[in-house]
Amino acid sequence: SAQSVIDTVNAVFENIEENLLFQDKTKDGEKDEENNYIAAAKLWKGKGKKGFETHTTAKDFSGYCSLVLIPTADVPTEDEYEENYSDDENGEDSRKADKFIEDTAEKIKELHYAKPYAKIGVLVRRNRFITQFISALKAKNVEAKEEGGNPLPNDSAAVRVVLSALMLADHPGDTVARFHVADSPLAEHCGLTEYRKCIAERKLNDKNYLENDGKFAARNWSEKTRCKAATEGLGSVVKELAEVIRQKENLDADFPRESQWLEKLIELAFQFETEAKEDRLSRFVERVKVKGVSGKSDEGDITVTNIHKSKGLEYDIVVLPDLTCEFYYNTTDMIVSRKSPVEPVDFVVRYAFKALQRFLPKEYREAFDRRIRGEIVESLNLLYVAMTRAKRELMMLVPHKTADKNGNPAEDEHKRKTFGNLLLKGLSPEIEEYGNGGVFYAHGNADWYQEFEEELKKKQKYAKKEEPEQPIPAVFKLKTEPKKRSFLRLVPSGADKKAEPPTSETVKTEDTEEIQEVVHGSNNAMRRGTAIHKCFEFTLNRDPFLEHSIPGKGELLQNCQEDETKELDWDEIIESFTKMCGNANVRKALSRSAYPADETVVTEHERRFIVKVKDDDEDKIVNGTIDRLIIRRRGGKVVGVDIIDFKTGGRNDEFYEPQMQLYRQSAVELYRIDESDVTVKLLYVSLGEAVPV
Repeated sequence: SAQSVIDTVNAVFENIEENLLFQDKTKDGEKDEENNYIAAAKLWKGKGKKGFETHTTAKDFSGYCSLVLIPTADVPTEDEYEENYSDDENGEDSRKADKFIEDTAEKIKELHYAKPYAKIGVLVRRNRFITQFISALKAKNVEAKEEGGNPLPNDSAAVRVVLSALMLADHPGDTVARFHVADSPLAEHCGLTEYRKCIAERKLNDKNYLENDGKFAARNWSEKTRCKAATEGLGSVVKELAEVIRQKENLDADFPRESQWLEKLIELAFQFETEAKEDRLSRFVERVKVKGVSGKSDEGDITVTNIHKSKGLEYDIVVLPDLTCEFYYNTTDMIVSRKSPVEPVDFVVRYAFKALQRFLPKEYREAFDRRIRGEIVESLNLLYVAMTRAKRELMMLVPHKTADKNGNPAEDEHKRKTFGNLLLKGLSPEIEEYGNGGVFYAHGNADWYQEFEEELKKKQKYAKKEEPEQPIPAVFKLKTEPKKRSFLRLVPSGADKKAEPPTSETVKTEDTEEIQEVVHGSNNAMRRGTAIHKCFEFTLNRDPFLEHSIPGKGELLQNCQEDETKELDWDEIIESFTKMCGNANVRKALSRSAYPADETVVTEHERRFIVKVKDDDEDKIVNGTIDRLIIRRRGGKVVGVDIIDFKTGGRNDEFYEPQMQLYRQSAVELYRIDESDVTVKLLYVSLGEAVPV
C-alpha cells in the first residue's frame, strides 16, 4: 500500500484504546478504564505474537486518503432498518435507496470516470447493501459487480427451479431436485404431476409410489432433456424452461426482476454452449452458482463486496460507505460461557439488557462482558481489513445524520459507537462541530493517478478496443448433424451480398460451411472512427441523454485516447466530436424527450449479447455489441427497445441493413417483444442524420 494509506491505518489503530469515542465515564464523572470498548481495544492490539506494531511500507509510490461527511437525514440504524427499508408491493427483494446511497454512488461514479483504469473496491459490512449499491451504480450507467462476478441470486425462485430441473436431468436420482421441481410451475412440463399430487396429499411415505412412479418420471425427464440438449443445445433447453415459468407465473407483469434474471440465465446458457468443453448439465449449474457473470475487464473494475470476502484481496481504490454499523449489536438470545472454544460449556444464560445485567451473579456478568468484547474485537478486525485493502487511495464516507426519523436534531449521532465515529475521532480528534459535512481528513497526493497512468503505459496494460467501428462481417451456417452443442457464432455486420465494400479477402474458417467476407477500410479512417466511438461512449456513460455540457478536451484526452489512436490528430477529432454533439438531429436522437414521460428509460452502451436466432430458417448464434441500447418499460414491463448504431463515415443504408436486422432479431429474443416494438436507427454523426432501418 501507499505510504499515505499506511499512515492512516497507523493513525487509527496505533493508539486505538485512547480513541475519544471509547472514553466513557463512570457515574462520578471519572474515566471508565474498565469499559468493554477500551478492554476490547487492548485485546485487539495484543493479538498475535507481537501485537500491533507501527506499519511501514517498502513500496515507493504516492496515494491519497480522505474522510468525507455526507449530510443526510435518512441513514438507518439497525433498529430503524425494518421501518425504513421494506419490500415493494410486487414482493421483490428490493430496498428503497436513501439519499446517502445515491450520493455515494455518485462519488464512486466520479472516481471511476476520473480514474478509469484503477480497480475500485466498495467494501461493506452488511450484505444487504451490496445489491443496493450495484443497483444505484447501474442506474447511473456505471457497471459494477460482486466479487467473483454477479452470480444469479440465490433468492431468485425462478432461477433456482430451472437449475433444479437441469440437475434432475443430469442426476435423475437427485430426490431434492425432484421434490423442488415437482413443487414448482415446471411439474407438468417435467412429467411430475402425479408426484406433485403425492406431495400435496402428504403421501411421501408411500414407498411403492416413490420407488416407481416418482423415480420413473424423473428418468423419463432426464432422457428427454439430455437428448434435447445434445441435439438442440443447452440454450434451447433453458429457454424452454424459462418460457414455461414466465407464462404460468406471469413474470413479466408481476415479477419483472425474476424475468430479467431468467433472461440472463438464457444468455449465459447460450454462451456456455460456445465455451464449454464438456456437455454435463450439472457443470452449467455449477458455473452459474459459483463463478457468476463476470463484467468487462478491459477497464478498471468496480467491485462491491462485503469485508469478509475482501480478505487477501487488494484494490487500487477502496471506498468504505457502510460505516454506520455499531461495533457491538446483539444478535442472539443466549450467552454461552466456556473457558476456551475447545472446552465444554460452563453454562448458558438468556441475554439481558445492560440495565438488568447488574442484578446477575458475577460469573454471568463476566460472560456478558466476554461476549461483548469478542464482538468488538471482531469488528476492529473487519475495519482493519477494510482499510488495508487499499493500495493507492482510501475514501471513507461517513453519513452525517443531521436529524432523527422524527425530524429532531441528531445531537448525539457522533457519540454512537460506530465505525464512522471511530474514524472521525481517530483522524480528526480536535474537531467537535461538523456543520454541513465535507472533507474532515485528507492525507497524501490527490494527483496520484497521473503517476499510476504512467506506470500502466510502461507496462502496456491499457485496454485496447476489441472491435473496429465497422464489425468484421462473419456469417456462419450451423452444421446439420444432430449434435449442435458447439454452436458457431454469427457476428452482426454489413455483409450484404448486394453491397460492394472497397476491399475484401476470403478467409476459410474451420468447421464452417460458408466463407467469411472480411471488409477492410482505410486504416486511419477506422482508427478515427474508433476514437469518435470512444468519445461518444465516455460522454454518454456520464450523461445518457446529452442534457449537460460535454467533457472538455483534457478529460476526453485522458479517458478516450488509446495506444492505437494516439498518433491521430486529436485536436481535429475533438473539434469534430464537439460539432457532432452540437448538431440538432444528433442531440434529438439521443435526448430523453424522444421517449414518453410515463416510461422508465434505461440506456446501455457497448451492450454485449449472445443469443440464438432463426436466420434463413436455420438456427444461428448471434454474438455482438450494440452501440446504444434503450430499454423502455411501463409498469415494470418492457414495452419497447430502441437500438442506435453510430456511423462516422458516409451514408450507406443498404450495406448496413443486414447488420441492423440481426440487432432487431436479437432484441426480440432478448426481451421477448414483438418485432414492431423494436426501433433501429443508423445515426450518421458526421452528417447529422438519423435514419430508421
